[in-house]
Amino acid sequence: MSQVVTHESWFGRLGGSIKGVVVGLILFAISFPVLFLNEGRAVNTAKALQEGAISVVEASSLTIDPANEGKFVHVTDQASTDAILEDELFGISVNGIRLNRRVEMLQWKEKQEEQTRQKIGGGTETVTTYSYEREWSPELITSSRFREAATHHNPTSMPFQQLTKEASDVFVGSFRLPKVLTQQITVTEPLEVALDKVQKEWAEGLRPYRDDATGANGFYWSRASGGSEPQIGDVRVLFTVTRPVEVSIMAQQIRDTFTPFTASNGRQLNMLTVGTVSADQMIATATAENSMWAWILRAVGAILMVVGLSLMARPLSVLADVLPPVGAVVEMGTGLVALLIAGALSLTTISFAWLFYRPLIGVPLLLAGGGLIALLVIKLGSQTRTNADVPSQNIVARRSNNDQAGRSIDHSIGV
Repeated sequence: MSQVVTHESWFGRLGGSIKGVVVGLILFAISFPVLFLNEGRAVNTAKALQEGAISVVEASSLTIDPANEGKFVHVTDQASTDAILEDELFGISVNGIRLNRRVEMLQWKEKQEEQTRQKIGGGTETVTTYSYEREWSPELITSSRFREAATHHNPTSMPFQQLTKEASDVFVGSFRLPKVLTQQITVTEPLEVALDKVQKEWAEGLRPYRDDATGANGFYWSRASGGSEPQIGDVRVLFTVTRPVEVSIMAQQIRDTFTPFTASNGRQLNMLTVGTVSADQMIATATAENSMWAWILRAVGAILMVVGLSLMARPLSVLADVLPPVGAVVEMGTGLVALLIAGALSLTTISFAWLFYRPLIGVPLLLAGGGLIALLVIKLGSQTRTNADVPSQNIVARRSNNDQAGRSIDHSIGV
């Protein structure tokens, strides 16, 4: 662990904040299409799912019914294959939809923690603490750029590489499953492996291994001889397999396979769920996922807007940071204003999107957004008037005090 102290002058921070205004403008501009287009995506997907729920046809997987050609069908059966997937290096041969070899190396990972302190005059002092922890990673972590590269060195290569093999032909009953649906079968299970089947030139140094966290089986390889404690550079190779499994499909039937179903609004439906799931359940799940993504992207758009506005107002707080307490107050105030403006503009943008896509729901949202903007204007106006009234009240108070003092003097001298 080590610490590095860096200093930044007030002029340097001011220049950086001015550059940040450009980034803020970009983020602010991006937030509007993110919010608007997300509503269109959500509405169109919801309409497509409603259309799919009405038009879906139950189809048998045992025989291909020509009457269902071009229709949106629901099929349930086992996804199976005759393919034998092999990993020649480790002597693995298994019937399955997908075979995966995952290689992980124990490596150093650098962590940085920063603490920044404001200084009188607007400058800052930043203390950066570098710490290191060991981590199993499937990717090589470059250690040459570490702060303590000399004492925390990672290997520059792995003895084994990642490997994924998929069956070229997967069938659901009489139907051939397209690759885009095959990739939606993500369930895996540990694969039993045997050390005596590994190629001899690679078997030396390997030992059987089981990952307690995932249950995956594989082999352990160590760069150092002997010792039970894991060392930097040690490698574990884990194997999983996706075996034939029951699936439910909703897609358009085209001859002996499936293709995405295109709704009247252009949205495509092409769904696969592991297990025996009814058409209604699949539609309900897809509807819930659509709603979840709509809220996630709304939050993303609003956050982009808040961050953009905050960056645009950042020079104000930096200017005030000549006296740190004043800068903190200004930063808090600009942050609150940015939050209020972003909330109002986000609601307004969403309401305009709903006016475009669904007018009956867009009108109330537009009124809510307008109400927030009005509240913000009223609050700012009230604050401005309050600040303007304070000097006037002070002047009146001083005049009143002076009159009372004058009368007291007149009384004391007998006037």
